[in-house]
Amino acid sequence: MREVGMSRRFYSAAMIVCAAAAALGAFVVAQGYEIGILRFVTPLHHDDFSALAGGPGFDLNLPRPISSNFIYMLGYYGGPFYFLVYACLNALALALTVCFTYRMYSVNTSPWVLCCTVFLVSLSWLYMRPSVYTFQYLGLSTNLISYIFAVLAVMVLQGGVLSHLRTAAFTAFCILTAFAKEDMVVFMLLAASIRVADDATRGRSIREAVKDNVALFVIVLAAYMASVLHSKLVDSAFTAGSGAYDVSHPLGNLVQNAVAFWTASPAMKVVLSASVLLIVLSFARYAVLRSAASLRDLMVSLLPLAAALPYLLLPRFVDYYAISFVPMILAFVGPCLATLVSVKSRNVLAAVTLIFPVSASAFFHQIDQQFMHWGMGWYLENRDISERQISAFAVNLSSELRQCDTIAVTGLGDPLGPFANNGSTYVNRVLGVAKSWRISAMPGTSLAQFVATLPPKDPKWVYVASDAEALSESDCALAFDNAGNGTFRKLTVAQ
Repeated sequence: MREVGMSRRFYSAAMIVCAAAAALGAFVVAQGYEIGILRFVTPLHHDDFSALAGGPGFDLNLPRPISSNFIYMLGYYGGPFYFLVYACLNALALALTVCFTYRMYSVNTSPWVLCCTVFLVSLSWLYMRPSVYTFQYLGLSTNLISYIFAVLAVMVLQGGVLSHLRTAAFTAFCILTAFAKEDMVVFMLLAASIRVADDATRGRSIREAVKDNVALFVIVLAAYMASVLHSKLVDSAFTAGSGAYDVSHPLGNLVQNAVAFWTASPAMKVVLSASVLLIVLSFARYAVLRSAASLRDLMVSLLPLAAALPYLLLPRFVDYYAISFVPMILAFVGPCLATLVSVKSRNVLAAVTLIFPVSASAFFHQIDQQFMHWGMGWYLENRDISERQISAFAVNLSSELRQCDTIAVTGLGDPLGPFANNGSTYVNRVLGVAKSWRISAMPGTSLAQFVATLPPKDPKWVYVASDAEALSESDCALAFDNAGNGTFRKLTVAQ
């Protein structure tokens, strides 16, 4: 009996590995051929450079210590390593999402059907324009790690009676996801409620089911309360309640974000319309049947939106973070449809769960092709500029720059590239020696607006309001043109 259990666990693990490989294959098919390895591993955003500026070790005083320490560990080994690991983590997340969907809808299937589903769901997502950003922006590492642990926690809850071991595993995953990021709390609470509905479908009364599972709610709330308290103690931006975390107008933010979320691309409109339609039908089914099983299916259909909800309440006007949950919506459409039509045959069930991603892959490739090329083109152009800026101080002008003490940087306007970072660690590490930097952020530029919202705390990294001010206390100057090419000038007198 024990050997059978081990065999099943190995079988499940093999399915996930195959599915992850399929997701990576989908990435190469949909996007990889357009990027090129050098471009793909070139950092661009300030979050990219912050991630690459860390080092190995574990510092509990960091905000979100689980994800932050993991990110800095990856960053220590350089951009190519981090970006490739990040692509693999995205593939794993896509595979887990599909496995999670099948598990939530209690669908038993073969590894081949599972791999096909992962490949097609991944392909559908990767043909949508928003996926360009989520697959290539390291700033999403925090909620990616949080999401993976949250999905694993909810998968532990599925099945029969919760053993002490499974409860302990749920607790561990819950703590890990809460200290990776605070974003999955609504998702986790809804998952605990689904567990209550699960027990009710087995003949328990609602009161008994709630009593049996109240510990799950306590675990979730305690983990996230501890996470928020830790964030407060280490002065995390999350607890400031301002800027990107201003929740003083949640309903207004929700309305604006919902509109932007819906219209992010033509394919997004299709996916969200299909999802909302199925949620409405699930609600109608529950209203007619009034059964614990139909209530459970309704709550399951709401899980993707529960994951995105915290971001829709923030004044970000739908950023990469909320959109990154679209693959879960894609994966849920087929099984939800199969549940609504009460499919019993295993083969028919497999066909129904595959029909949406099969059609979506081809359809999204057509309707989002122009948007995809625009998004990809933006990334490639700005990554080329960032790569030239990095090469200027890392290769071409490194010997001259090492002889300087304070370096002025001019010619920048966009909040992208290594000099839009908020500290000197990355640049000095690549240069191989500690230098002071004075970066010109001219008023009216995007860089100046970025600096105003995220001022640096590093005394060796100072933004000033003009070229003259940058040059005035520097002994060298590094001037960039619009294409990212840098020229060096030795200042004979500190100007």
